[in-house]
Amino acid sequence: MSLLRVILTQNYFTFQQTIYQPNQGIAMGSPISSLIAEIFLQQYEDKNIKHLLDTKNIAYYARYVDDILIIFDTTKISLHTITRYINNIQSNIKLNTTYEQHSSIDFLDLTITRQHKKLEVDI
Repeated sequence: MSLLRVILTQNYFTFQQTIYQPNQGIAMGSPISSLIAEIFLQQYEDKNIKHLLDTKNIAYYARYVDDILIIFDTTKISLHTITRYINNIQSNIKLNTTYEQHSSIDFLDLTITRQHKKLEVDI
């Protein structure tokens, strides 16, 4: 924990030949930034998102780095409710929603299309 505290408080980066120290978090590009972000997000999900899956308020949740796919039943919960809940947990994390258009949505390099009671995935 002492070593982690040193890493988090003595965190510097250079941009256009000027040295900066972030007020919070870790500088992008730091060798440890992706690991710290992943640890934080896994804890965040376990504490705040897992119960939405357990209670069946959302049917599916997947995250790849900072891209999140949530599948939910609009008769059980609304997109507004999910967005408001997630955006109020941690002030530095905001969910920017992308809406389904013509029953499909792009996620990473995939196009996911809703077909009656199944999903069709295309690259």
